[in-house]
Amino acid sequence: MVYWKDHAIGEAARAAAMASKEMDRKFLLLRRYQTWMIILLQIGLIFLLLGHAIISMSLLSLSIGVLNLLYRFSLWVCTTTTGRETRVSAT
Repeated sequence: MVYWKDHAIGEAARAAAMASKEMDRKFLLLRRYQTWMIILLQIGLIFLLLGHAIISMSLLSLSIGVLNLLYRFSLWVCTTTTGRETRVSAT
């Protein structure tokens, strides 16, 4: 009777150890995937920020170009309507 009880306890302990080992293996695998996912997420965020900066600079350059064209157009309109060249002083 004692043998069967000890055997059952031993089997339960062995099953618990195997389950614990399996859980540890799955946890380590999950931890490894989690690390790679964090690295990939950071790389993605860096590319997203770089893309955002490039688009922002492009839009800024485009808006400066449009303002420059508007300025030149207004100078052209002033020149053609008044018949004399309009100069803007730097002071």
